[in-house]
Amino acid sequence: MPAAAPTVSIVIPAYRKAATLARALQSVVNQSYRDFELHVVDDSGNEDLRPLVARYAVTSYTPQNCQGPGAARNRGLALCTGRYVISLDHDDEWDPDFLERAIQAIEYHHADTIWMNFRISGIRDRADCLATSPSRRKLFARQTEKSWLMPYDQACRFYLGRMAPLSNSALLYRRDKLGPGWYEKAMMADDWLLMARLLMDPEIKSGIVATPSWTKHEDGSHRSLWSQETGRRCVHDVTYAWQHYAPAMTPADRQRVRLYLGNLHYKLAYHCFWAGDHAEGRDNVRLGRVLAGITGQSLLLVMIFALRKVARAAGLPPLSTLTRAPQQSSTQS
Repeated sequence: MPAAAPTVSIVIPAYRKAATLARALQSVVNQSYRDFELHVVDDSGNEDLRPLVARYAVTSYTPQNCQGPGAARNRGLALCTGRYVISLDHDDEWDPDFLERAIQAIEYHHADTIWMNFRISGIRDRADCLATSPSRRKLFARQTEKSWLMPYDQACRFYLGRMAPLSNSALLYRRDKLGPGWYEKAMMADDWLLMARLLMDPEIKSGIVATPSWTKHEDGSHRSLWSQETGRRCVHDVTYAWQHYAPAMTPADRQRVRLYLGNLHYKLAYHCFWAGDHAEGRDNVRLGRVLAGITGQSLLLVMIFALRKVARAAGLPPLSTLTRAPQQSSTQS
């Protein structure tokens, strides 16, 4: 008789970085919850990670030629047989009880998705991502439990309002809710685009586990919102959501996406101006004003641009030339 399907399927989209992939794989091996299958999709192109992956008890290893993380996740998703699915990024690390907590929460709350709180280690240390934002603390001010199910409007504010520090490594899904999976042409925000699509269904049930149970490592090689390239990538992805998902959203949720996209245009405008791309900068200011009006982000743009002008006049170096060595921090096990 065929073996019973596991409860949870894990997909790791790998792209080079053998050392960080080994850390992610080891964190899966260390899980106290054992009823899972593990699919690694190697998107590295000509850098074969097979010898490394072979050291671990993976269910499948699939190479593909640099098609992007969304395509890698969907390649793994097609192999998943579990009732639940999660995609662990290759440079993240789960605590040993991560899956145990996630499965317990999604079943206790009869949820369709569970967001798992985390810490950040590296260039910007955070011990508790849920507690570091005033807007998130305000949103969940009345919550005292270790986990809870969000009302639909609260979930929309958390995800679509960009209060959630999103990461694929944080999100466990019911397999039958994922549909076609991740948007493969996403350039930056495939996790946010997936949640935006799922939230088009007002019956979706999304929960939170508040205790940090995994670590996001930032070593300085991550793309940052404070770069022109990444600004363009984010604008690309959120524009897709605005064009394809927003028309079916409630007016309040549509306004959240509109404001988010408008502020992204303002952020991108700043970097365009700083790089000397004045025509593109002006275009993004215009789009930001059309979408979001005058916002805090637009006023910040004006203030920073003025400070930059003063700094140049004073002969001070731009902040972009200053680097800070990553801080060493211990991770909890």
